[in-house]
Amino acid sequence: MSQSESADYVLGSQPTFWRSSDGQDYWGVTTIQRWGFTPPISFGGGGFVPSQRLQANLARRTISGEAEPGTLVQLTEGFSDFAIAEILVDSSGVYRFDNIPVQRGSYRVFLYPNGQLTGEPEIQNATFSTIPGQLPVGASALIVSGGSRRELARTSNFSGEFAELQGGIAYRRGVTEELTLGMGLIYDENGRGLGEFFYQPSNFPLEVSVSALTPGSDRDWDIDAALNFYPTSNLRFNLNSDRLSQRFTIDWQLFNGFALTSRGNNRDRSLETGFRFFKSSRDFSIFANATIDLNRNLRWSLNSRWGNLRLLYQGNEIATTSELSYGLSGRNSLLAGHSLFLGYDTRNLDNLNSNLLSLGWRYRSFSRAADGEYFWTFNLGYALGFQGSGMFASVSTTVVPGIDLRLRYQQVSLTTNSPTFRIELVPSVNLQSGRINPGDRRFDDFRN
Repeated sequence: MSQSESADYVLGSQPTFWRSSDGQDYWGVTTIQRWGFTPPISFGGGGFVPSQRLQANLARRTISGEAEPGTLVQLTEGFSDFAIAEILVDSSGVYRFDNIPVQRGSYRVFLYPNGQLTGEPEIQNATFSTIPGQLPVGASALIVSGGSRRELARTSNFSGEFAELQGGIAYRRGVTEELTLGMGLIYDENGRGLGEFFYQPSNFPLEVSVSALTPGSDRDWDIDAALNFYPTSNLRFNLNSDRLSQRFTIDWQLFNGFALTSRGNNRDRSLETGFRFFKSSRDFSIFANATIDLNRNLRWSLNSRWGNLRLLYQGNEIATTSELSYGLSGRNSLLAGHSLFLGYDTRNLDNLNSNLLSLGWRYRSFSRAADGEYFWTFNLGYALGFQGSGMFASVSTTVVPGIDLRLRYQQVSLTTNSPTFRIELVPSVNLQSGRINPGDRRFDDFRN
């Protein structure tokens, strides 16, 4: 991979520059040629994000996906385990993180079944719905990509099985100071056309972005659109549409730290109203939000810290998850060092009510690997709930460069009383930028 201000050349596993929902691994050759603008600075390990390299400013993304109701979804930046946002999936089965700034080009989502932070999460690369910025007037970009999908599920070969050739070409140009247009042709099992429209009028607080793929032989129109209107500095209106749903949000900040919110979508014909509150000082901080919908479903989230004491609590009509922890290593330790925690989780699904109370000890080493992971993490405790009671213990380490070792044992969970034991040995070697960096996972689409 080679990236510069004027051109990029990429060979190997990479994201496609067009939206694709089949989830298969794309291998190919891509080049981007730019005239009249410089793309955002790439942070971290130099991962290739086509949409970011086609624009002049850092984009803000909407990260969305689908998960079972009651799943706790955490968003992390790069390959750190520190959550920058989290949400408990409600009955719609959709999670969404809005207005995420692209600063390191790489995000992951951790899916905790049944909302259990003590359980083993499913880790996925984040699915982006990108709203790129406009190009300067007269500036332009050309992207050409060709390759093939690699299928692993249908073959026993370690290298997988490559399908038919796919690829595309697209061109984007800043037509005026207010308007950027793009067009292209895509071949992804069948031929499709690509059209892009970005409009931001001068002296008027409006932003409009539309990206559309024409129908294929077995697919409908795929339109990703956003309209943002800011009549005042304290009032925001947002309309968004993608393949999952059409949505609107209204945010009205009444005074510093407190705002009224409203949002809705057509997927489950929902309408929610609520508030958001934030207050912070040297020894105390609190972030809280709550909404209620037309069916009187209450959804809330609370993240608070008072000295060494920390409370996390959130819930909806499907599940609740909470954890009260106390740091034993001083106020300057943040999340590292020794801590005691008390957790309580509930789930009400399919007419079955479950709960789990857990008490334990956690240790995170103060030393970290180059990518921000803790060298050592230990969890030990006892859980008691609807399914029974029993011990749980886990350990993970990144001490050996290039190898992550994770072990977990639990006798009971929120949904079962069957003991489980899990061992994971995960090699991680970054081969990008012409160097071999064991233990460096700061890049996109890591393969192990």
